[in-house]
Amino acid sequence: MEEITQANLILTNSLDKEILAQSKKGSQVIFFAEKGDGVKNKAHYSFRQLDIGESWARASSMNYVDTAWFEGLPIQPEMGWEFDRLIPDYVIPFKDYKKVGKKQTVNMFGNPLLSENVDITSGYFEGWLGQNGGSVIKQDMGEGSILTVTWKLVSQIEHNPIALLILNRHIEIMCGKHKVSSSKSVR
Repeated sequence: MEEITQANLILTNSLDKEILAQSKKGSQVIFFAEKGDGVKNKAHYSFRQLDIGESWARASSMNYVDTAWFEGLPIQPEMGWEFDRLIPDYVIPFKDYKKVGKKQTVNMFGNPLLSENVDITSGYFEGWLGQNGGSVIKQDMGEGSILTVTWKLVSQIEHNPIALLILNRHIEIMCGKHKVSSSKSVR
């Protein structure tokens, strides 16, 4: 994906120093981070890969959405069929967590202060809120802001009409053409 750097809105899958500088000067940024830790330039964000397929952790989990952002779109507060193929594989963890490997367990750092300083549009929790993370968050950055999205929008945009509707809504909100009526953001 190529960045648009001479505009008020930047769509990117890389969050490098130039884009951060543009945001600080007033640009609105939509950062597509669906590849999580596979993103080369991800600035200050860390990502947690969720278990793929069936797992005990996923059995006690839920992906949630602030539907106020998507007024008029067929989206429910708990991600369901409408998010087929869009549900993220990565979240921005709000707590430290353990990454269990075949031979060892590694303690991983989350983003604990981030949850107190961003608007959370969508997220994930598991195990009585033992792990919580964001999949769509909006963070003020200088005069601008960054909307980080881990949903699989880019990979599904050509195949899923809901992905296109969601992307258009993100663009409208970031450009100020659509106002969110009330925020149900989790803090």
